[in-house]
Amino acid sequence: YDLYKYNPATKSFKIYSHKHLTDFEESRQPVVSSTAPGQNGRIYFGINSFNGGNCTNGLIYLDETTDSLQSFSLPAGMVLGSVYHLETDSKGNTWIISDFGYFKIDTANVIQPVMRPDDLLQDDSSFINGFIADQEGSIWMTTNEAILFLYDPESGNMESWSMRHLFETGGYLNYPMAIAMDGRQNLWIASHRGLIFFDVQKKQFEVFPDAHTDRVHGDFINCLHIDSFNNLWIGLQSAGMLKYAEKNRMQSLVHPVNEEEGLTYGWGSNIVEQKNGNLWLGTQGGIHQFDPETGELKAVHAYNMHPRMWQANLIMEYAPDRLLLHTNIGMGVYATDQNAFQRLENPFAPDSVTLVAGYREKNDRIWIGTSNGIYVVDTLLRYQQHFDMMDWGGTSHASNLIADFIPAPGQDMWI
Repeated sequence: YDLYKYNPATKSFKIYSHKHLTDFEESRQPVVSSTAPGQNGRIYFGINSFNGGNCTNGLIYLDETTDSLQSFSLPAGMVLGSVYHLETDSKGNTWIISDFGYFKIDTANVIQPVMRPDDLLQDDSSFINGFIADQEGSIWMTTNEAILFLYDPESGNMESWSMRHLFETGGYLNYPMAIAMDGRQNLWIASHRGLIFFDVQKKQFEVFPDAHTDRVHGDFINCLHIDSFNNLWIGLQSAGMLKYAEKNRMQSLVHPVNEEEGLTYGWGSNIVEQKNGNLWLGTQGGIHQFDPETGELKAVHAYNMHPRMWQANLIMEYAPDRLLLHTNIGMGVYATDQNAFQRLENPFAPDSVTLVAGYREKNDRIWIGTSNGIYVVDTLLRYQQHFDMMDWGGTSHASNLIADFIPAPGQDMWI
């Protein structure tokens, strides 16, 4: 009957009771089975019973103003029943699967029905056991009858694909099926018979052979998670946690002597990832664009950016398509969308200062770590402030060289 919120700063828990917020019979053991973020700090919780209990409204939320659990207020005549799945899409809408249908809570916290269960399920023995929203706002669902559905809320269109042919021992997948979506918007589907991959563009399934996931075979997959590096993490009933990583396209990139291909000469200075997924790698002799999808590497030699340039260290992408470089002819900006370099007319630090690292705050202030402390600049790289670490107690000359910025939760940052 309780939820717990952990505060890492105080290393303590706060307990929230939800027993009084639903009308389940006490013997039915109501539990929180699903959560989803709402607007402005609100968090939704779906309540159902593990042993067949019924209720009128199984949707509660953490109120963003009072820090207390509340029952979600329904319009007159609306009944949700037990809530089994919650999912928030990229547009901020929260989608609900419950005993009495499919519902949507919009960004104004208004709930409305979308469709009834019989619009999707074949009979009373059918149920949804997997649910996820993609970045376009469409809903992907799986059923215990091994059917994958795609529902477009804007048009009301529905597509479906059968998964019954994927396994020789029968077509039904009765257990909860976790779904994860990777960086390419493809689906990974958990089942009690194996790990399923669905290519969204090709509309094709792939089942991983036992040889590839031998520790998954014979075990139950409870949960899936895609991390920021596109690795798939698999939580199992008894075999612990596994990680599946796609085979790297880039095994090794080196500097071939007296050849134009490959990395330019010198040490690697930095790696920057752009929003389109491309990587920029810096070496002493230039910068390089690497496409992880194709494995293509394009080198931009220092001498091609400026005839007197022989050293170009990559610092950061301080604005979209704008790379800050520190070169032997001074600070400059390389425009990746124009393939052009331009020196800073009014550099924010003396040329004798070596730039090392950079970090951009959410409020658009940019911190530049150098051999002479920290320079704070605006989005046009104009000087705002300088921190000399030698002015702080307990520091030495070595402390004035800033190696990196590591942001922490909240407002803190480690230097």
